[in-house]
Amino acid sequence: MPTIQLLNIERLLSAGKKVAILVIDMQPKYDKVFWVSEKERVVREQVKLIRYFAEFENVRFIDVRWRGGGETLSEMIRNKYYQIFLKNI
Repeated sequence: MPTIQLLNIERLLSAGKKVAILVIDMQPKYDKVFWVSEKERVVREQVKLIRYFAEFENVRFIDVRWRGGGETLSEMIRNKYYQIFLKNI
């Protein structure tokens, strides 16, 4: 079931508005803080969100990370180490 936020994004898109979606990464620097299963869940949901909205021309994705905090999501996806991690998402 879509959340209220997703419904609001869809409503704005159908009205012809542009929408920016911030993608905040789960960066390797913070692996100590987060359980691997939680990181996997968050990354899986981010990838689903990106795939769902990628077809809309008016959506802009902004990849957010802390300076010196590790790789961005797009860098992680290209990294062979994370290919296995993201393979089944």
